[in-house]
Amino acid sequence: MRDKERSQASLVGAWISVEEKDAAQERVIRISNASDAPVYDVSVRIPGMREERLGELPPKTTTTLEARAPSSNKTSRATSAAVSLFLVQASVTRETRTDDPPPELEFRDGSGKLWHRSPDGKLRQMHERTFTSVRASVKAPFLELTSESEPRKSR
Repeated sequence: MRDKERSQASLVGAWISVEEKDAAQERVIRISNASDAPVYDVSVRIPGMREERLGELPPKTTTTLEARAPSSNKTSRATSAAVSLFLVQASVTRETRTDDPPPELEFRDGSGKLWHRSPDGKLRQMHERTFTSVRASVKAPFLELTSESEPRKSR
């Protein structure tokens, strides 16, 4: 029974791809539905980037979305060691750079079940998904300031 429930969800995935565009490399998000039925309420999120949403992804379809990146699209971790001996000092720095982590994907299958695919590819059924938006406004004579946050999910 469990395998039958997961059969459509296991055919839905997302990944980061690099394309050549106007003699430059551009990162994009690809979302694929290889199943025979549409999926709905698709949400894809990459740490440090804005969440992207699709209302529906038809069957046997792969769509491409712009990867709206922060100023740096690489993660960096540095380790340093220094040695001092009289007037001579030497240091070694080792830096590890990684590309973007895989996307996190949430969607509703054709039977209405909610699914979450983690960045490591693991698929699990969800029972609810809540979106929260924040809006603040300050009004003064001749001045109005408004701020809105992107909807954020809590699980």
